[in-house]
Amino acid sequence: MSGILQALAVAALPPSTYTIQYLVVAGGGAGNGRSYACGGGGAGGYITGSATVNPGASLTATVGAGAAGTIQSTSTGSNSSFNSTTASGGGSGGYGNYNPGASGGSGGGGFGNTSPAYSGNAGGSGINNYAGGDGSYDGSLVVSGGGGGGAGAVGGMGYGAPSAGGNGATWLDGNVYAGGGGAMAGEYYSSRGGGAGGTGGGGAAASYNGNGNSGTANKGGGGGAGASGGNNATAYGGSGGSGVVIIRYAGSQKGTGGTVTSAGGYTYHTFTTSGTFTA
Repeated sequence: MSGILQALAVAALPPSTYTIQYLVVAGGGAGNGRSYACGGGGAGGYITGSATVNPGASLTATVGAGAAGTIQSTSTGSNSSFNSTTASGGGSGGYGNYNPGASGGSGGGGFGNTSPAYSGNAGGSGINNYAGGDGSYDGSLVVSGGGGGGAGAVGGMGYGAPSAGGNGATWLDGNVYAGGGGAMAGEYYSSRGGGAGGTGGGGAAASYNGNGNSGTANKGGGGGAGASGGNNATAYGGSGGSGVVIIRYAGSQKGTGGTVTSAGGYTYHTFTTSGTFTA
């Protein structure tokens, strides 16, 4: 075959497909505030996957926002999606008597109360990840909210001590994502202290009186609970952290979209806001 024919044959070949791996993390749920034993917010859903793509194909990456910090209301994170995979926003922490944590990608922690005796409200269930911890009562008027669930563990149940958020999960890039928010513990209407946020961006609860800490942006962390010395005072739970979509493949850059980096023989496309990955 002549050189011209060989060149034409090569030019006629379709471009080679290649495999991508991806992480989809939704926005975290908000921690709740005002009362002395509010639950922490659940982390955003954490889902991984892989796909074979054709060069030139366009895939939409949608990045969900974290929920705004709240006072005795439900505030759930927004969904993230990529390649027909949808991660659900994290559930909000529980508040007030008989208000459980909300379900979500990870469930929000339950509210701790003393009525009925020796009880606490349940944490919300996890759609993609783990449930929030149940609220608790230790029998001596000390109550604890439940920590928000994370991608790697259920939220904590303190039984009189502040409950930590559930830890997140480590993806292929070596980073931890989707930790749950910490919860408050108190004695009647006095705060005892706040639980730590889960690894992977979970927000810590207020250390005593004050607003909860927000989950980390683009980690999908749940917000920490807030509390005031009196049940009628105002203190917000922390906001949930926004989500993220990350795509990686072996070798040098082939596609476009997002922030492009390379490490360990892989190319990464990181979307901190919604956009398009073109293979």
